[in-house]
Amino acid sequence: MKRYVHQVEQHKVPVAGLEALSLLTEHSFSRHSHDRFGIGVFTHGAQRSWSHIGKVDAAAGNVIMVNPGEIHDGAPLHGPRGWQMLYIDPLLVEQALPEGAKAEDIILRPVVEDPRLNGLMARMFSEIRAASPDGGAVEEAFLLCLMQISRRH
Repeated sequence: MKRYVHQVEQHKVPVAGLEALSLLTEHSFSRHSHDRFGIGVFTHGAQRSWSHIGKVDAAAGNVIMVNPGEIHDGAPLHGPRGWQMLYIDPLLVEQALPEGAKAEDIILRPVVEDPRLNGLMARMFSEIRAASPDGGAVEEAFLLCLMQISRRH
């Protein structure tokens, strides 16, 4: 009998408005949405998902992003897939935007190939997963990710 893989780890993030998860799963997620922005990096395997631009595939090394309220799903391709996901309160994003800009005006692409952003995400998750996470280091790593996303995606 085949063993089903499903591991979820929620990380304690020392920055208000951020939630972080690491997942390794074969689970297929039905269509759903989140009330926060989601930015993640695929660490293992691949998936196919439905997004605001239609079906997209993501694989190890890709960065995945979801907008608040965006309907999406996800199914593994060829076995388990793993990713690290950061969920961000839209009010936190608005604080980083120029005056007058609204988080609801931001539309993130569902999958991007960006080695620099992948590296920044890895650094941020390294800070989050540290034995004693430093809020300043996590916040700096998070802001560097936001800067890269705002410049390129």
